[in-house]
Formats: sequence, C-alpha cells, structure tokens
Amino acid sequence: MGTVSHRARIAVFLSVLVIAGFTILEPVAVVHAQDATTQKSKTFIENLKAGGVIGFAIIGCSMIGVSLCVMYAIQIRRDELVPPELLGQVEQLFEDEEYEEAMHVLEANPSFLSSILVAGLARMDEGYEEM
Repeated sequence: MGTVSHRARIAVFLSVLVIAGFTILEPVAVVHAQDATTQKSKTFIENLKAGGVIGFAIIGCSMIGVSLCVMYAIQIRRDELVPPELLGQVEQLFEDEEYEEAMHVLEANPSFLSSILVAGLARMDEGYEEM
C-alpha cells in the first residue's frame, strides 16, 4: 500500500494536466473598479501575474490537492484494505477457534485488516472484553 501504482501515477498526471489546461487557457473577465463603464477582459496569465507569488502558491497547492485526492481515491479500495482471501482465511480460523494460527497468518500478510486484528489478538490472554 506504500508504493504508488502505475494507474495512480497516470491519474495524477492527467488531473494535473486537466487543471493546468483549464486554468491557463480559460480567459477571465475582470471589471475594473476605476471605470465601471468599461470592462476589460484579462487572460488567466495576466491575472496570475497580478496575483504574484501568493497566486502561484494557491494554484500550486490546489493542483497538488486535487492530484492527491485522485491518487488516494484510486489507491484506497476495499480490496486493498481488506483482502478477500485473507478475510476468508481468518474467518475460518476464528470459527475453528485457532487464534494462534490466525495471529501467524495475519502477521504474515500485512494489511489494514491484519494490523487491527493483530492488535486485538495480542490481548487474547486478557479475555474477550480486553480484546
């Protein structure tokens, strides 16, 4: 789960590309407060130059935020957090009351599910309530 998959990298690249395309190519109409009767249309680049460093920082942070949202939406799926094979195997071991074996299986297969169940099974000697 710690590595970034090829699909996630492609999604991040495409989302950055789309955001950059919309922000750079889209002209923005701005009304100047000095003369309300005349309206001058500025491009995004002109507005960006007027925004200075803060404008660049805001746009950069927005692009990074959207990219992270897309990447994590792709990476965090139920099958990644709770592998179906591991879940079935652990459920069977719990039904057979083979908790030590379940602990070994969970430690051998790291995932979100295994880290939570191992934390509970580590308190097995203290009773059901403590687990």
